[in-house]
Amino acid sequence: MARAGLRSFGPRGSLLLSFATLLAWSACDSGTKPVFSPPPKGTTLTVREVKAGGEQGGARPMKFEGERVIQGRKFQQLQVGHLERVEPDGERWFVEFEGDTVVFGGGEMFYPSSPDPTIPGVTVTVAQPIVLNLAPPVGEPQTVRVTGQVIIGDPADPGLVVDVDEDATWILVSEDEVVATQMGDMAGARRYHIDARPLDMEVSADVWLVDEIGVVKAEGTLGTMEGGMSLESIAVAAAAKKGFATIGAQQLVGAGRTEFRLSTYDVAGKSDADKDVHAKMFLEVRWADDARAQTDDRPPIVQEFGTGWGWYPSMLAMTKTSFFHTAESLSGDYRYWIAVVDQAAKNETYNPISYHVSATWQPGTASEAADVRVSARILYKVYEP
Repeated sequence: MARAGLRSFGPRGSLLLSFATLLAWSACDSGTKPVFSPPPKGTTLTVREVKAGGEQGGARPMKFEGERVIQGRKFQQLQVGHLERVEPDGERWFVEFEGDTVVFGGGEMFYPSSPDPTIPGVTVTVAQPIVLNLAPPVGEPQTVRVTGQVIIGDPADPGLVVDVDEDATWILVSEDEVVATQMGDMAGARRYHIDARPLDMEVSADVWLVDEIGVVKAEGTLGTMEGGMSLESIAVAAAAKKGFATIGAQQLVGAGRTEFRLSTYDVAGKSDADKDVHAKMFLEVRWADDARAQTDDRPPIVQEFGTGWGWYPSMLAMTKTSFFHTAESLSGDYRYWIAVVDQAAKNETYNPISYHVSATWQPGTASEAADVRVSARILYKVYEP
């Protein structure tokens, strides 16, 4: 949606595009299934900034992390970016989900360039929680009053406080769209269009929400600035059971994004695998294009299974049965290339260690230069001293 003369804005340049993150997951105890259900607990989405003209920007993780009580009400904390760093760089939004609604309680943004990067550089507060209906009739505009403040600088001693008291309008455009993302085409998306005028700037955006995943794409304008985000990968860390943890991820690799990596260290934030107990590591690849995936052509993938200090031999073998997409493989039409490693690392000096699975896209000919879907999983024993 590039337009001449438009400047791109960064991932925190607009409160409007941050609305995309507010729809990322939901949880509901109602007996009736809501229009949007959450992915497994421990899921992390990686979203890629898309600038004006389609130029790709940086990638940032998006996940729920902890809770916050605001005005006596409990909210989940939706973390976007890297708030775990010594100098945090990201956002934290306070949301809760009730049936087919999402409730917004404010947010805060952190910048590593701030005088004190551990204090929010921008804080968003609301006079009353904002309730948005995710299941209005298709095509019927919905309006909500947004009243609150945008605080610039330390909330205890702000440099600037801007009052906000404006209407925002959103429309459910479609309940079932196929949307192109950095991870490939995704079906079953609910598309919302949002219009607002915060701080006297025209805002217009579209957001695509997929059940049991979250926001997979957003694009829009803030005044003369343009930008958006697109889902690039999904990683899931299941809760440890009987001392074993499971992590998994899926991504599209191809031109411009040639590397896939699933690492116990990256997910846990530390080395936590017991080197004396076998880890089971799985890798599956197939052509992203359905027609190409029905041929015996091997995708141009170089795989690696390893630890922080070494690697294990492996090879990809073709099968018609998928580890990860069983319903898709029932037709028998598609070819999957899989590799499995079941190994420990007893000879390594230190315990705990980390395990990883990686896949690199390396086409040798022009005909091989097509996107490949990569899925991986690691089951390992968590180290206990």
